[in-house]
Amino acid sequence: MVSTDALAAAKTYSSKGSTENPRHVLERCRLKKVEVVDGVTMCIYRSQSGNKVTMSAEDPSAGCQKQFKCKR
Repeated sequence: MVSTDALAAAKTYSSKGSTENPRHVLERCRLKKVEVVDGVTMCIYRSQSGNKVTMSAEDPSAGCQKQFKCKR
């Protein structure tokens, strides 16, 4: 006889980062605006949760990434 019943218990796995420590969850930051002030390039990003992230470079000809993974 062939049995089609499962004999093992089912388990559900979840990411530890999203439930135990929300600070370590990564989200996508996307470029919203580029400003050049006094020879400094300011790259202004917006995260998926709505936070504002600003990065600066001393080189006025420096480019900004379109998007990157950032902490929540």
